Amino acid sequence: MQQYGIVELVDIRRGCQLIPKFGQNAVDRSLTPLTIMEQYDLFYLNNRLDKESYRSIHWEASDDEDDE
Repeated sequence: MQQYGIVELVDIRRGCQLIPKFGQNAVDRSLTPLTIMEQYDLFYLNNRLDKESYRSIHWEASDDEDDE
């Protein structure tokens, strides 16, 4: 079941790189960037793509932990 929503442009900070959690099954070689989101439910977030993405994701998560 596909779910969609609308995100306001002002709420987008930057793009990110998602890596599917492939599991134990063989990877379907026919996957494309347009179909992979439909085939997998769990993804890893690559927060080491560049220095800025690491800092923004890591530091924001650390700030949230301090609030608890």
